[in-house]
Amino acid sequence: MRTLEADSESLGRRVASVEDELFDSARTLESLYERTTAVLFQDVDPYRFDERVERMLVALRRAAERAPSLEELARLACLSPSRARRLFREQVGTTVSRYRRTMKSIDAMTRIYAGQSATRAAVDAGFSDGAHLSRTHREYWSLRVTDFAAMRRGHSEVVDFAGFSTS
Repeated sequence: MRTLEADSESLGRRVASVEDELFDSARTLESLYERTTAVLFQDVDPYRFDERVERMLVALRRAAERAPSLEELARLACLSPSRARRLFREQVGTTVSRYRRTMKSIDAMTRIYAGQSATRAAVDAGFSDGAHLSRTHREYWSLRVTDFAAMRRGHSEVVDFAGFSTS
């Protein structure tokens, strides 16, 4: 009987530890989400960015199906591709390609949170497949897609805390 109680306590501590790790991951995800969405999905402050960078950001945010190439963004900003790349990185703090992938990753996570399967969400968000989303998500957010989906299923309050909405 004593062994059963000890095993039960040990299991309880392990479950609590896993819940703490999920909560810490959600807090990390929240911080990254807030920093990223400040640029990705909210109105661009015209006083924060150069007008040319603002035009590139607006074009990237509006591109639902196919994000414009660096050359197209440079043309829109009346810059050479190399100058557009440098100016974007200086002002936004990341590269154009990383910005695009981050947008796609957030789009996919929002879709998963809304109940879509990870594979369907990956393809709909513009990833080549679920594995591509998984690699990108783990690299950017230090959280596996399956962990995120599990939080959505079993710990929705943790995911809500991270700032995702179902609308």
